[in-house]
Amino acid sequence: VGQRLGRRYAAVLTGTAPRCIQTARAFGFPNYRIDPAFDSPPAEALAALLPQIRRAAEEKALTLLEAFLRVPATRDLLFEAGERLLGAVRHVAERLPRGGRALAIGHAGSIEPALLLAAGAYSGGPFDFFRECEGAAFTVEGGEVLAVGRLPLETSDGPHRPSGPAV
Repeated sequence: VGQRLGRRYAAVLTGTAPRCIQTARAFGFPNYRIDPAFDSPPAEALAALLPQIRRAAEEKALTLLEAFLRVPATRDLLFEAGERLLGAVRHVAERLPRGGRALAIGHAGSIEPALLLAAGAYSGGPFDFFRECEGAAFTVEGGEVLAVGRLPLETSDGPHRPSGPAV
C-alpha cells in the first residue's frame, strides 16, 4: 500500500501503537498526528481467545477476522473499534478543505470492521466483497460515508457504493 500512496494529503494521522508511527515514517510521512481513535481493539482482550479462534479458523477455513466475528465477545470488541474508527474518519473528513484527502494509519482489527459497518455488509455470514485488506478508502460527504473500498484495489474491484471525492 505504501508504494501506491501519493503525497497529497491535507492530514496524516496514526494510532498510538509504535508500529503505526513506524509505518507512517516508512511510507515517507515525517509529519503526522497521533490519534487513539485509530487504535486496534485491546490486544489482551483478544489474545485470551486466540488459540480457540485460530482452531476454529483452521477447522472451518475462515480468516482470523471471520473467526473473531463469530465469537460474540470478540465481535463486540472489533465492532467497537470499527465504530470508533468510522467516527474518527467522519471527524477528520469534516475538517478537510474541499477536495482534501487524509491518510490514517492503524493496524489489525479496526479497519475491516469499519469497512463492514460503513458498507452495511455484515450479517454474520461470509463476506461478500472482501475477506481481509491492507487498508481502506472512505468517501465522506456531509458526515456520511458514501463509498468504501479496500486497498489495494484489484483491477476488478471498485468501491462498494457510488463514489465521490475520496478521504
